[in-house]
This record gives sequence, structure tokens and C-alpha cells, in this order.
Amino acid sequence: MQANPQCSNIEVRFAPQPNAAQRIIKDVNELVPSGVTPLTDAIALAAEQLRFRDGPATVVLFTDGQETCGGAPCQTVRSLFSLARGLRIHVINYAIRDPYGIRKPFGARCIADETGGIYVPVETLDELVAAFRKILGCPLLTDAGSLGR
Repeated sequence: MQANPQCSNIEVRFAPQPNAAQRIIKDVNELVPSGVTPLTDAIALAAEQLRFRDGPATVVLFTDGQETCGGAPCQTVRSLFSLARGLRIHVINYAIRDPYGIRKPFGARCIADETGGIYVPVETLDELVAAFRKILGCPLLTDAGSLGR
């Protein structure tokens, strides 16, 4: 079986930098979801970009799905946290619903739990804004107008 090429389609748009809210908003608005969710590799890449071994690092994972590329996010996060206790991963989980409108539980809640992060399920734009406020406390990023409302 050949690996799904979409599973390696993880992109770092720019290095971590101060005052990046407008750029983050612009890039998020331009995203085109590919249909797969390589959570494990994305988390590991984010932690490396933040040089998590050198000091405190906070990753905010905003996802609408489960790991679908064969990775083991809980095990990976546990391993990363054992290397650097200053790593925090917060998860904002956008509603996952089946065709009948039933919300499916997020199977990798441990991503936040393993690092002392916050897990927030959201279903609406208002809940998303509240989640960003809770996790980041960033008024510019959490202005509903900036999120395309």
C-alpha cells in the first residue's frame, strides 16, 4: 500500500514571530483543507519550530478531525513532553459530525491532557472566538470580525 501523499502536505507558512496576528488570520483565511489530518506530524513539526527543547513552547492545535494518516498523536505528545516539560499543547476541536448530525468524540484529547494544555470543543464562530480568548488571551486574534464573520 502506498502512503497518502496528502499526509506529508504539512506547511510552515512562517517562523514564530511577535505580532503575527494579522498574518495568521490572512493565512488561515487562505487555507484549503485537503481532507486528511496528519495531527501527529503537524504537532511534532510545530514543537520543533518552537524549539521546545530550549525553553517553554506553546502549540495551539486547531483541528476538525482525528489523526487519519496512521500516526499516534498521544504517544508522540507523551514522548515530546518527556523531552521538555515546558511544552504545552492546547487543542481547539471544531465540531465533528456524522451525516446524521451526531457529534463524534475527539479521540486524541490526550494531546492537551498529556502536556497540561487546555482542550476546548467548539461548534460555532462565537465558541471559536471564546476558545482563542481562553487559550491565548489575544484580543486581535479573537476579534470575531477578523475571523471572517
